[in-house]
Amino acid sequence: MAQHSTQHLLTALASKLWGVDTVSWGLASPHCYLELSGCPNFTEDQRAELERAANDAIRAGTLVTPSWHSVQDVNEGSVEGLRKSSKALPASVTGPVRVVRFQGSFQGAAGLDTNTCCGTHVQTTAHLQAVKLLRIEKNKGNSKVYYLAGPRVLSALGACIDREANLTRLLSSGPSEVVAKVDEILSKQRLAEKLRKALVGELVDLLAQKLREEAVAGAGPRVLACHRDLSEGLDPPEFAKALASQLDDALAKPPGKLLVLTLGQASGQAS
Repeated sequence: MAQHSTQHLLTALASKLWGVDTVSWGLASPHCYLELSGCPNFTEDQRAELERAANDAIRAGTLVTPSWHSVQDVNEGSVEGLRKSSKALPASVTGPVRVVRFQGSFQGAAGLDTNTCCGTHVQTTAHLQAVKLLRIEKNKGNSKVYYLAGPRVLSALGACIDREANLTRLLSSGPSEVVAKVDEILSKQRLAEKLRKALVGELVDLLAQKLREEAVAGAGPRVLACHRDLSEGLDPPEFAKALASQLDDALAKPPGKLLVLTLGQASGQAS
């Protein structure tokens, strides 16, 4: 109910602020959304403005009231303040038609929203408690604005606080230092990976040189064998490809050689 009423509120405010229509919406858990038409570049500033306007309306405790009207009144726009998108009911609708009105005012004009709807709603916007707009996604020339409202806001906040507590414990840092700490760890990880690849490259060069010498030896073995332990930090596909590429010419020379490469754990099990 809270998510549905919030969708009405956000749709009305977006229309009043920028003249954009809502062309679709979804109320699935955990995140709801409304899709705003004709604004593929909905900005973070707009997101903040829409969120602020919605929470202002919630704090105002605007009444949400239903009323019933004839199909003719709706189609002809005789219902005061009726949203334009509600004025084209299909012929299959015979009435009476339920209209939901968000009272109050916006920027000095009376009435937040008046729209046809058969769904359940809160009695006042105060029951929505709070609205949080989460993110924006582009979608075929439109923008999807994802949001939380009511109890879901507190649930999400509680989950964030729990994650923050776990991260500060694991990283041995304060909440304000978590991002910097993670960035530092990732930076060290990238450096370590760069060093690992360099060392693997040196290892491949040494092994390739040794196997190349065996391959060209006149009385050398027809089968060249190489085994490495995975505890050395080797990536099997990466290592095998690098070593084989360095030995292509040596293996192809008559009478030809076969390379058998095994990689395994310290237990001796190959992979």
